[in-house]
Amino acid sequence: MLRCIPMYPTLAVAGLMPGLVLAADAAAAPEIGAGWVLNLVFGLVLVLGLFLALAWLMRKLGTLPGGNGRLIRVVGGASLGARDRLVLVELGQQQLLLGVSPGRIVNLHTLPERLDTASGSASTRDFSATLRGLLGPDR
Repeated sequence: MLRCIPMYPTLAVAGLMPGLVLAADAAAAPEIGAGWVLNLVFGLVLVLGLFLALAWLMRKLGTLPGGNGRLIRVVGGASLGARDRLVLVELGQQQLLLGVSPGRIVNLHTLPERLDTASGSASTRDFSATLRGLLGPDR
């Protein structure tokens, strides 16, 4: 339930306050000039630069104990259709073949030996041929 509070004493005290506030502001009001604006802009640029540098550092480090933070790495992939893909993912020392579709990821196969990825990013055709050779003709 709401209680009615008489506002007349509050308004009377508030009516005296603007004069007191204006008197205090007039004595302590800083001069706004080019130096003040330059100082403000410099502070803003410094804070934004620090924020961006920390964001870059966190992106580079990823997780701090792991060094570069790349616990999971996508080695390659092949498109199976409009919305389905095969993706070869390296997780630590294991390589997993995943089937990825909208709303679902399935581990299709765990590779017994790692594929050679020293050549950099292979094309989709190379990935498909290597995958077919590794899994054999029955898959």
